Amino acid sequence: MTLKDLFEYLSSHPNGLVLFSVGIPVLLLLIGFVSGEDGALAPWKYIYSFIIYLVCVPGIFVVMLDVYLFLFERQSVWNINLYTQVLPILTMIVCILIIKRFVSLDDIPGFDRINGLVTMIAALLIMMWFIEKTQIFIFTYMPFSQVLVILVICLVAIRFAWRRLSH
Repeated sequence: MTLKDLFEYLSSHPNGLVLFSVGIPVLLLLIGFVSGEDGALAPWKYIYSFIIYLVCVPGIFVVMLDVYLFLFERQSVWNINLYTQVLPILTMIVCILIIKRFVSLDDIPGFDRINGLVTMIAALLIMMWFIEKTQIFIFTYMPFSQVLVILVICLVAIRFAWRRLSH
């Protein structure tokens, strides 16, 4: 099964995806009301952390896949599949806003790692887009291993600069 097959299957059978996208925010609202002011304490913050990863990993993946499809594959905006290309992003945003309403995101374990992941993936996509648009790879006669080393150095530099700017 390819990724395209998976997305086509989810598009033709959207019930599970819609149930997930509606059920998780409703569950978060219930958890928020039950936890009350104790949302930043031990059992609740780990539940929030689990749910954030549960919705952010697919959401971030879909955002980056959409960016790839629009920048590199030149997919038209009119061909967006609402179930697989929009619904996970909306679910992620709604869930983060609900959690933020009940507890500070700084109190959620691992939330800073998601920000770092997004930063690294975005930096990588921007570098790939820049290389494709300038067609640098056509004019260089470097071995591929050297290109990978340069890419890793650039990613580490971006990560270091991002940390310095955020503190």
